[in-house]
Amino acid sequence: MERNILVTGDYWHRDFKSFLAGVDQVTLIPVNRISNTSADQQFALIVLAQSQPEQISQTSVEQLQARFPHTPIVAVLGSWCEGELRTGKPWPGVLRIYWHQWQGRFDTFMGQMDTAGISDWHAPRTSSMADRFLRRDQPHSVLHSHIRCIGVSTWTLSQYEMLRDAIKHFGWTSSWIELAKENAAINSVDANPVFQGIFVEAESVSPELEQRIEWLQSQFPSAKLVVVANFPRENLVRRMSAFGVSAVVSKPFELQDLRSALERACANSVLNHG
Repeated sequence: MERNILVTGDYWHRDFKSFLAGVDQVTLIPVNRISNTSADQQFALIVLAQSQPEQISQTSVEQLQARFPHTPIVAVLGSWCEGELRTGKPWPGVLRIYWHQWQGRFDTFMGQMDTAGISDWHAPRTSSMADRFLRRDQPHSVLHSHIRCIGVSTWTLSQYEMLRDAIKHFGWTSSWIELAKENAAINSVDANPVFQGIFVEAESVSPELEQRIEWLQSQFPSAKLVVVANFPRENLVRRMSAFGVSAVVSKPFELQDLRSALERACANSVLNHG
């Protein structure tokens, strides 16, 4: 399988350092040299790195599509592109994701390419977002069989139910930690089941969030924590990493974003302690 990835745009921006580090074979070409790209070159994927809106023109995108008609093109949007998926001008035939969504979705892409030679990102360029969502949102076999019970830390029942339904999709069970904690205080029972992972719902970085994470780590030291937050900026991701959080997933999320984040965290734990 061809594994070389073509990346163009402002790939030197700090938002894209982590995703470039995770790509084994990458060819970097500035936007102003796209027209010189040879059609004889073969790429598994083309990535448009854009840290701010309208950095890459429609003309440049069309040039790439003409030279590589069968290669999927994905735009990775940086921190200054908040709201771009809702209000920005889309490029026809180009899937757009945020920089903090890259790793899990790229892992899925590579896994599909390894097993089938084709991926969800190879959907026809005329596919609607609904078509693409239906293709991506299919049940998957659980890669890490030891994942069974997931804790969920949220302030409200509706937030817990949102994550509970996502967790159920993967065949895992869940427990609302705040409710269990309250019941334990009332009934004097142990509310600490064995969680492989905990999803922590949050709005943004705050002292309250940091205190909640410290408490969760003290109660469930072996569980991997994944924060689910509104458009996570670089400072949130960096701060959460410093607190020992394994990953940050953005809202609105796709089901696979949650699963990939937790499975990567568990896999890394096995590698680090194996």
